[in-house]
Amino acid sequence: MNKALDYGVDSIAVLDHIAGLVSQNQSPTFTSSTRVADLLMSHLDMPDARQIPDAVMEFVNDTLRSSYPPEPRNKVTSMWMIRSLTRVIETCPSELAMNLLETVQDGMCTWISDEYQALNPEEYAFDVR
Repeated sequence: MNKALDYGVDSIAVLDHIAGLVSQNQSPTFTSSTRVADLLMSHLDMPDARQIPDAVMEFVNDTLRSSYPPEPRNKVTSMWMIRSLTRVIETCPSELAMNLLETVQDGMCTWISDEYQALNPEEYAFDVR
């Protein structure tokens, strides 16, 4: 990231490119995908975004859908991913928010509906709602 910034490349473009490469070579059902999605989002500088990083957010959406219900050993990383997504949504410029939400809506709806009641009330209230 630092090297890309040194060359004047937009950090969001770099993350989007990385997400595209990861998506081509890794299934969102892999356990590591949850951590990768979290890391990609944690590096997004959304307040300065001029466009939605489509590859990142599509990867996040796919990972959200495939990681629900979370296995007990993956619950913590899933909650990290949810928190990172919350931060991305909260810091997204208002003119991009609708596009962002449309991109991740399937994955978000899966977690929000909590069909399998995989989350206890505290986790649901604190992280998801």
